[in-house]
Amino acid sequence: VIFGTLFKVVTGNVIEVHMYSTQGGQFMRMHPVILMGMMMLCYSLMGVSGMFLAVPIVATLKFYLVATNMPRAFLNPLLILIEGDITSPHRNFVDTHKMKVCRGRAQLLTVGEESESLQL
Repeated sequence: VIFGTLFKVVTGNVIEVHMYSTQGGQFMRMHPVILMGMMMLCYSLMGVSGMFLAVPIVATLKFYLVATNMPRAFLNPLLILIEGDITSPHRNFVDTHKMKVCRGRAQLLTVGEESESLQL
């Protein structure tokens, strides 16, 4: 029982927080008032089960908005609404740029390894 509780505390308070802050930050930023409003809307439409589905629905919507190539004129106001922060479009741009740079470095490493193996 003690080991299970300790495991749950460490996992929830250390590991998950580190993962959310370093990977996928652009998908996890959502304003609590928007989430509460969505929970109330889903409760009125689907009852208690709708309240549990509200957060995944908003997270899926935000992931879709960020992952697609939506024009900035439409994307930026929606990000401001969901995240509740005027700087959210800039943060989304920075996060997207970081992901592209990391992917580019990974591709360069794999191409470099392939060329070394061809030379041998």
